[in-house]
Amino acid sequence: MLRFRSILILLVLLVASATATAEPRQVRLGVFITSVSDLDAADGSFRLSGYLWLVARRPA
Repeated sequence: MLRFRSILILLVLLVASATATAEPRQVRLGVFITSVSDLDAADGSFRLSGYLWLVARRPA
């Protein structure tokens, strides 16, 4: 979970820094979950596997 969160934060920061001086634009974000495992109700943790995708139109 920590690795997924770190990758997500890195992607958001990269997108934000690349477009800091550009006009705002719409970006779609999606997650396709392939499996959930190692459920632990005692500490509220789990392991998640899947794909993260982003779709954005190029500026004209």
